[in-house]
Amino acid sequence: MSSSGTVSNVEGKADPFLEAVQIRRSIYALTNQSTISDERIVKLIEHSILHTPTSFNAQSNVAIVLFGEHHLKLWDIVKDVLVSKLGTEKYSKTEAKINGFRGAYGTVLWFIENRQVEAQKQKFPTYAEEFDSWAIQSIGMAQSNAWVSLEREGLGVNLQHYGNLIGERVRKEFNVPEDWILISQQPFGTPAAGWVAPEKQFKPIEERLRVLK
Repeated sequence: MSSSGTVSNVEGKADPFLEAVQIRRSIYALTNQSTISDERIVKLIEHSILHTPTSFNAQSNVAIVLFGEHHLKLWDIVKDVLVSKLGTEKYSKTEAKINGFRGAYGTVLWFIENRQVEAQKQKFPTYAEEFDSWAIQSIGMAQSNAWVSLEREGLGVNLQHYGNLIGERVRKEFNVPEDWILISQQPFGTPAAGWVAPEKQFKPIEERLRVLK
């Protein structure tokens, strides 16, 4: 990877993967259309859940994929909670953003199944203090894997974090198990016409990578 963030002097079987990771972006201008079937979307999320590594194979990454009215209800919950917390006047400053997420095709809700994490703490007490951190790292990888795969299929994706505000409402509305901890909300949809990704800026790679031989 060069200091400009592009793949350079790298040749091999990993190139398509590197390119997919490189072009992944946060796309906020989404439509309520999809380039692929709902079944294909679910298959991509399923693959991310199954094949993203977890510590000691805890399999703590879980998700709910929302389409249609369920997707709309989620963002209505976000609006209701933000209005109650901020007041109508302050909420008006973020209303367009929330409406944008609501206007997408669907949303993935990402959770950590906490009973799996707690079981690891009991089974491997030497590492007990690490398992919460490891679970967060793993679900971060799962979100990224899903993000890249959805984007490769022509969808735009971004990642939001309202869990501390909407967790209980989401639990009741979507019958979420008590030990599932809401981590993020990942709206997706076909990018709006004319959307252009802003150019990324990178620090010199020499400030971020050391190689010792």
